[in-house]
Amino acid sequence: MYYLFSTLVGGLKSSPDKQLQLVVGVNAVTRLLERGALQAGLLCTSSPGLLCQHLLPLAATRKVPFAAVPGLSDLVAPLLGIKRAMCIGWRKASSHSADSAIYSFVLFVEGE
Repeated sequence: MYYLFSTLVGGLKSSPDKQLQLVVGVNAVTRLLERGALQAGLLCTSSPGLLCQHLLPLAATRKVPFAAVPGLSDLVAPLLGIKRAMCIGWRKASSHSADSAIYSFVLFVEGE
């Protein structure tokens, strides 16, 4: 599991383009979901229920692949150099490379 997240998040420091695609935080992810600008998202299952309970239903209504991951914050926050990451998401990109890690992740979550 750590390898997956280090692949998805690890290349951020070297690529400013990838930094613009990643969104961290409940409010930022919610904003993008409401605008229809989110490609995929991950939610930490150990996050406070009331704070994040709206994300999965909202993602379902917007047809955005979203997964609840146990211990997400413990895995991702150190990779990003932050305290915690209750929720992370990726902005929609204008084009997708078939070999990109995020595109592969989206296909996996969608079940394709």
